[in-house]
Amino acid sequence: MSQANPPPALRGHVDGVFVAERFVEVRGWVCALDRTPAEPPLTLALNGRQFAGYGLTMRRDLAEAGIAGGIAFFDAVLPIDDATPDQAHELAITDAVGRNCTLQAAPARVAAFTPLGAIDAAGARLISGWVFDPFHEGRGAHPSLYFDGDFVCRLHLGIHRQDLSYDLGDGLKSFGYEILGEILVPHLTRLKRRDPARVGTLVLASSGIALASAPLRLQDGAPVMAPAAPCRPPIRLPVSDHLAALL
Repeated sequence: MSQANPPPALRGHVDGVFVAERFVEVRGWVCALDRTPAEPPLTLALNGRQFAGYGLTMRRDLAEAGIAGGIAFFDAVLPIDDATPDQAHELAITDAVGRNCTLQAAPARVAAFTPLGAIDAAGARLISGWVFDPFHEGRGAHPSLYFDGDFVCRLHLGIHRQDLSYDLGDGLKSFGYEILGEILVPHLTRLKRRDPARVGTLVLASSGIALASAPLRLQDGAPVMAPAAPCRPPIRLPVSDHLAALL
């Protein structure tokens, strides 16, 4: 093998490719051949189109498999607007010290993107959570809150959420929202006047899709989550069944 074409020094796997109107989300893992961590930031090239500045996060099943202490997972958003969900994809990964590999994503692992999100808290002081719906503003599809079917407000995603794996490149993770809980008081008050014992439902939506909900009631004139836990959206779980075969 010539110096111009060095052998791959990284290995990994593409768990899924999710195609949207203005971007592609690519999920998977990568590490060195000896299972030590790759060195971020990563440069990703999907079908020859290159984007830089992506990081790695922890994934428990990778740690249990002895891969890079678990710090090997990537969930990257690439600004590609002409991909289709019925094609195979080739992903080339290069880490910060020049090590590389090329991974294949068969059409079976390619799907249309759907947004994700959660309501983490809803109380008198604060309503907070997160939405993963990149480039929603360009589509006029603002994340919003609804209460019992009535529009409450649009949400601005300006809170950095380091706890989420999603990566827009260059460390951008502004997926969180926070608003004052008192915005819900008029809606809850109307509900309580109609039926004092009834619990209302706060719904988080984006791109016309309901992402999460939380049962709410009035207590001492302020909104609080009802005892039932908030409904979380279905999370796309990482694919782990390939680990034993590949490593």
